[in-house]
Amino acid sequence: MGGEIKKPFVVQLSQLLLILSMVGAMLLPPLRIADSFPALEVSDIAFPILVLFILFFFRSDFIKRVTKHRQIIFAFFVFIALTVVSILGNGRWAELRDWFEVLKYLKLIGFIGFIYFFFTKRQLLRIIVPLFILAFIFNLLHYYNIFGFNSIIEPFYAAPHHLDFFGLNSLGEPATKRALGVLGNPNTNGLFFLSFMLLFLPKSTAYPWRNTVLLGIAITGLLLCQTRTGMLTYVLVLLVFYLSNPSNWRRSIQILLFSILIYVGLSLMGNLYLNSLANPGILKSAGIGRLEQWQKIIDAMPGHWIIGHAPEKEYFERHTIYSESEYFLLLFRYGLLGVLAFLLFWALWLKNYALKTLRTNPIAFFVAIVYLIGAITNNPLQSPKIALILGTVMAVSLFETDDQTNKN
Repeated sequence: MGGEIKKPFVVQLSQLLLILSMVGAMLLPPLRIADSFPALEVSDIAFPILVLFILFFFRSDFIKRVTKHRQIIFAFFVFIALTVVSILGNGRWAELRDWFEVLKYLKLIGFIGFIYFFFTKRQLLRIIVPLFILAFIFNLLHYYNIFGFNSIIEPFYAAPHHLDFFGLNSLGEPATKRALGVLGNPNTNGLFFLSFMLLFLPKSTAYPWRNTVLLGIAITGLLLCQTRTGMLTYVLVLLVFYLSNPSNWRRSIQILLFSILIYVGLSLMGNLYLNSLANPGILKSAGIGRLEQWQKIIDAMPGHWIIGHAPEKEYFERHTIYSESEYFLLLFRYGLLGVLAFLLFWALWLKNYALKTLRTNPIAFFVAIVYLIGAITNNPLQSPKIALILGTVMAVSLFETDDQTNKN
């Protein structure tokens, strides 16, 4: 009887921990205890507690609920197993920093499962919609530096090299503003708004106007970030949205016209960074910079092609390497086996979820597009905030797939 009484309380406490984790990901800066210690997110503290709750109170119910998605869970754990093999195979079992990377992946798959287990889709949207609106307001306060926001608040979120040159070029002259937001980086901040755009792009029958307004906010936020990869991904998502169901043509045109309107407004304000999409010189320069970084990784691979170097962050620090790509980072750390295992996970995601719901609710397909394209020139999963937000959207995709299965 006592266990039955405890369970509702533990459910509520688990939901509270998950809500706080989402608040941390979408609104709060990371907690820095000391310079020598990694920055902590609310989710880092919540994760072990939630694991214990599952083990002691919900083990059988949790296993029963997630078993229907066992293929992608197994595929992701194969990838995690290969990260462990790389660490052990490189004799780095005593390197604590390497194990933090394994924990990062366990957290991702764990939070997808926790959110899926403890919430319904309706409950989840009631939580994240207000947080998303607050995050957008945060971005506006930062973008227009209202009440000295960039001197008082934004330093807790953005690194000095990003904030010091906000709205300036390398010579300190006025230039394009690229919103840093809660993520502290315009590229990852763009992924933040892209993730929410996925949720609101399909028109809701229950809340049509709400979804339309929220989609407009997400598109505006993405354009404030002025990220080339983000914009190319957005165009592809919109194209797939139309092609998957041509009856969406009116909504697609409305979205396109709205985007052009916001873009023109930003251009009139002098924010022309996105114009570099049509500037071969700038694109070539950006491409050369990334190719140089990727070449450094390729040069380091002989003898490590199969299982990689393990995370070995010190190598990147010693040689001033910025991977600029999730794929090249995975190649360096876990070799070709790690990259293939990771792509296998996404292949199963496309097969089991994305293609099944493409016509009815294509969120699962959009998640794959945003991640797989965004990862070409960014490191989405290296940001704990983006990883949790992507995990939340992926949990919504699982709800959508369940609904589709039940209808069939």
